[in-house]
Amino acid sequence: MPVKANFLLFSPRTLALALLIFFLGTSDETFAECAVSAKVEEIQPGLFVRHGKYGAVFEQSNLANVGFIVGDSCIAVIDSGGSPDEGEALRCAIRDVSPLPICYVINTHVHPDHTLGNQAFEQEQPEFVGHSKIARAFLLLGDTYIERARIASPNDTRQSGLHVVKPGTLIENTVELELGNRPLRIQPVSQSHTDNDLTVLDIKTGTLWTGDLVFAEHVPVIGGSGSINGWIDSLDRIADDGVKRIVPGHGPVSGMWRDVIDLQRQYLLLLRSELRDWIVDGGDIGPAVEKLVQSERDKWQMFDHFHKRNVSYAYTELEWE
Repeated sequence: MPVKANFLLFSPRTLALALLIFFLGTSDETFAECAVSAKVEEIQPGLFVRHGKYGAVFEQSNLANVGFIVGDSCIAVIDSGGSPDEGEALRCAIRDVSPLPICYVINTHVHPDHTLGNQAFEQEQPEFVGHSKIARAFLLLGDTYIERARIASPNDTRQSGLHVVKPGTLIENTVELELGNRPLRIQPVSQSHTDNDLTVLDIKTGTLWTGDLVFAEHVPVIGGSGSINGWIDSLDRIADDGVKRIVPGHGPVSGMWRDVIDLQRQYLLLLRSELRDWIVDGGDIGPAVEKLVQSERDKWQMFDHFHKRNVSYAYTELEWE
């Protein structure tokens, strides 16, 4: 059974007073800070998505699907984007919709296109939430992310203040976070895309934010701490009767979510099968990245950019079976 975490349940009177204080204490200058708002779509009542684009991290921006969920008492952000600018644009989009406090910023995993926007939300003083292993992942990868971001934008003076914001609320088991008549079920996942993935289910609408556990149209990408075996197993466990649609980490939102997952599973199963046969036959990793699973090329966006890496990572895992 999930553990409920009712951190922010306000009475109507308390909430009304808080909103009055917010409006009385907010100057024109504060609102002027929000010059650019992210373009978001309300895909369900109170549930907003900024749809990502196809591209490579540190080469293009606005790649991941990110967004927010509005409850009666407060708001939860689901991933913050790939830079402080992306995070700020998302924060401004939130303020276009609601003055309610932002109580949670939930990171579905450590990767920079989902987390480097955290910095923009520090002023809101939310709880930053992540998988129990995400803090270690930030310790290992955070400095590299910052350095790569600075190299990618050497003339951006704002990069001097760039820093990672690590979640302080770490999730080991299923919990429910309450936004005010809007519970969110947070489910940590075993090693899959990374070793620090989690999903967020908006119980009210049956919308599951999968992070990069699920890719739609975009070729699945095995992270450096991921596992092809673990990922296939995790996909088999997503089938929850309460899920009506998914927001994947990349690609379009879909109500046909079982079909989306089946396509991803097919790619991963084929990759594993061909690699196992290749390894048994004594094949080396070099030719493998060029030859295997080419039948999937036309089915996926970004195949040429990421598939060879998938073969390489999966090879190093499967050769020890």
